[in-house]
Amino acid sequence: MLASDYTYERGAHLFRARNINAPLPGTGLLPYPDQGYIYQIESSASSRGNVLNWTLRSAASRRFQFFAQYTLSWLYDDTGAAFPPPPGSAASQGNLFLSLLPANNYDLRPEWGRANNDARNRFGLSGSVHLPWRMTFGTLLSLRSGLPFNITTGQVDIGDGVAIARPPGVSRNTGEGPGQISVDVHLGRKLTLRGGDHPVEAEVGIDSFNVLNHVNFNNYVGVITSPLFGQPNSALDGRQMQFSFSVRF
Repeated sequence: MLASDYTYERGAHLFRARNINAPLPGTGLLPYPDQGYIYQIESSASSRGNVLNWTLRSAASRRFQFFAQYTLSWLYDDTGAAFPPPPGSAASQGNLFLSLLPANNYDLRPEWGRANNDARNRFGLSGSVHLPWRMTFGTLLSLRSGLPFNITTGQVDIGDGVAIARPPGVSRNTGEGPGQISVDVHLGRKLTLRGGDHPVEAEVGIDSFNVLNHVNFNNYVGVITSPLFGQPNSALDGRQMQFSFSVRF
């Protein structure tokens, strides 16, 4: 069975954080000279998204089933999060966390850009087959295109002590990393521990997540003055194995 659907998403009054004690444009003076950073949580952000889905599902069968879905989407907003880490902390120095803050606290227009989770293409394929001796094999393939990342100058251009200013004409989340791929597999066998009117069944299984041990990077250096600009600095987990034993009664 093949199905298709379209979703339009609109978000209003989303939370964002803004430093209301940043140096004033032109004068460079602090609105509250006897205070440091003052982060205000306000509901002034918005979002918009267009999502197309195509889904293919196999007919009901006792031996084999599969499900495939392709998603084409455009997700935009002007906020990354409402609660950034404190300036100067170790977390605040990472490109991922710095991208949550506005580059200019008095001009939020350049914050409109790709959402942090805006992967243009996503594809998923799952299937399972029942084997002899009450065994089941299943797999899940996940593919997606790259996520955006913020590009900054590495300089404190607006005098607020946080190096998150962007080059002229560059808005939020204009960089893009490579895509990701993951393959998960499951092999299980059902057991009958007790029959009769009140049966007790169990399943022994083994799962492998990211069985190909493919390296999926998830954060990138966005500082254009860095020799590592555009290169990854963190990755998702590699291959993981899991053994399970479940009982149903």
